Amino acid sequence: MLKPHEKYCSLIFDEMALQPGLQYNQKLDLAEGFENYGDSERKASFADHALVFMLRGVYKNWEQ
Repeated sequence: MLKPHEKYCSLIFDEMALQPGLQYNQKLDLAEGFENYGDSERKASFADHALVFMLRGVYKNWEQ
């Protein structure tokens, strides 16, 4: 269990490049690899970038 001051963290955002490609997801019955904006809003363009985020502890060395 973390002490209260060990829960302080920073939120870090970054963007990373992806190799365009498609993969079929049988469970969801759809092709993955297109731009996806959530709520069933998808575009017919290949996704070539992703927004990633990370939480990192300020006083204690942890990351999520």
